[in-house]
Amino acid sequence: MKKISAITSAALLTTLLAGGGALAAAKPAATSSTPFVTIAGINQGGPMNMFSPQGNVYPGLDLEPLAFQNLDSSNNNALFKTGGLASKWQTSNGGHTVTVWLNPKARWSNGQAVTSTDVVTTFALLYVAGDAQGIDLGSVKALGPRQIQFNEVAGDNLSTFWSNVLEESIVPASVYGVILPKNIWTTIDQSLYTGSNAKLAAQAKSAQAALSTLNKTKLDTLAPKTDVSAGPYYISSMNPDEVIMTKNPYFYDANKISIDTLDMRSEGSNQNIFEWFRGGQLDEGTAGGMSEVLAHELAKTPGNVFFHIPAYVTAQLAFNEKDYPYGMVQVRQALAYLLNKHTIWQIAEPVSGTRSLWSDGMIDPQTKEYLSPAQRAALNSYNPSTAKAAQLLESVGFKKKGGQWYTPKGQLFSINLMNISGYSDWIEAGSVIEHEFNSFGIKTKETVVATSAEYDQNQKNGNYAVSIWIGSTGPNIYDTYSRLYGTIDGYNLNGGKLVYTPASKKDGGNWLDFPQTLTVKGYGTVNPGKLSNELSGNLTPTQVKSIVAKLAAVSNQDVPVITLWNYAVAGFVNTNQFTDYPLNNQTLMISAEGYYPAIGVWETFGYVHPKK
Repeated sequence: MKKISAITSAALLTTLLAGGGALAAAKPAATSSTPFVTIAGINQGGPMNMFSPQGNVYPGLDLEPLAFQNLDSSNNNALFKTGGLASKWQTSNGGHTVTVWLNPKARWSNGQAVTSTDVVTTFALLYVAGDAQGIDLGSVKALGPRQIQFNEVAGDNLSTFWSNVLEESIVPASVYGVILPKNIWTTIDQSLYTGSNAKLAAQAKSAQAALSTLNKTKLDTLAPKTDVSAGPYYISSMNPDEVIMTKNPYFYDANKISIDTLDMRSEGSNQNIFEWFRGGQLDEGTAGGMSEVLAHELAKTPGNVFFHIPAYVTAQLAFNEKDYPYGMVQVRQALAYLLNKHTIWQIAEPVSGTRSLWSDGMIDPQTKEYLSPAQRAALNSYNPSTAKAAQLLESVGFKKKGGQWYTPKGQLFSINLMNISGYSDWIEAGSVIEHEFNSFGIKTKETVVATSAEYDQNQKNGNYAVSIWIGSTGPNIYDTYSRLYGTIDGYNLNGGKLVYTPASKKDGGNWLDFPQTLTVKGYGTVNPGKLSNELSGNLTPTQVKSIVAKLAAVSNQDVPVITLWNYAVAGFVNTNQFTDYPLNNQTLMISAEGYYPAIGVWETFGYVHPKK
């Protein structure tokens, strides 16, 4: 993968990090006309529209949230004290209500003030897009030009409700509001009904259909002619290979923004990024798929400083269980026994990854945090064993003839492993997987899709039986398991209620098709979708660990996905033109690459300045 990376060798890490940057005290910005060169994902021909699947907008640069979230797994609701469009916020009603006051200095790049109208419009659009329902939002109301009140769905108790609200990016009503009909809030309110009244239920279904149609016909296709931004930068020009961003003179913290222009190159492939690192052409960037030899070589380029920050992400091999024979647990377990994860890690991500010891839906540090030694010992490590793989397949009627395995239906057992062009670590991992399966007698071919946008859409539509997937997106353990047993497994919040959509329903988003209930050794009957949702509530640490133990056990026993390796954020900054990088501030480094493009957030918090 291109944007997320890690390290394994202590000696290598020590060598590369020697002399790393120190924390910088905030100081007035001395602007520089020298462009800051970095990388970004660019969707060719995509609009400057936050809600479009092909949108070209960049959180922390031209998209500014109400507040920046601190990525701390032990304290998910702790937010940065500064940064974002909200100058302050206050929770009440037992955490079910949050009131936000906008920064009076917040203005759009066209000079207009950011007001509560923009915020209310944004959340109406989030309802249209189907996103507001997932954060348990019941209502939003402007209490004044810069004061907004948000209420959770009545009767619900989502622990992350207020932080979910605060981390949403705000868009200008002057640009996006044109697509909303005057009765939008009536339609939204009707869509949220989940009771048993037949008339109101029918009205809710009609309202939900109206929102979906509005989303597909107007919101997804909206293509603003100019980028109106409340962040530190706005897009001034764009082509398939490059986005140029210019400093927003009206940004509320403009005095901290010391760089006038960002030159964001299309990330393309890892190989492109390696060459840019080698030539010292990037002021900041990350890449996966680096070998130890290459990492040392790139570190020799004058000014290059290596950084490495653990991330809450894994690479996984995922199965669509509606496709035969992947609905058979014995098949998935057999395939897990065929994968030498140590070899895959060494070949695919020797620098930018760590070997996964447990395939339980979490990254290994989370496994150690939430599970006791006895619970970890009970997990199956699926150490390579062709004998166990053969035994499992034979137990459900598979037969090997002429060196090839055949299904109980008499069909040749063949796998089309889907992958993405340019993701060098994924491609290398796919090649190892292809070889290991073929060597065992399962005919396997790796098929590479040209773009990540095409890949994501086909995966979402359930068109891939076996594919590589990004999982364990924490740091909150709820985020980790809802990634696996949420939307892709048919579970979504609607009006505060957990709703299940079967894989048989087209465009429902359920492409994992994991059984709704399973019997798990030591835990009895388990419903992973419901249990994952329970993690969103206000629970005690003991209650959380009890739920996580069940989810880890079912994930390990029934292997809906096989974890291939753990990721981290790794790459280089270059100090020839700029200095004061936040290399020792791990939280900011992770938030920069995991959730926000680095430079805009770094500058807002007082880092990165032109070299004098």
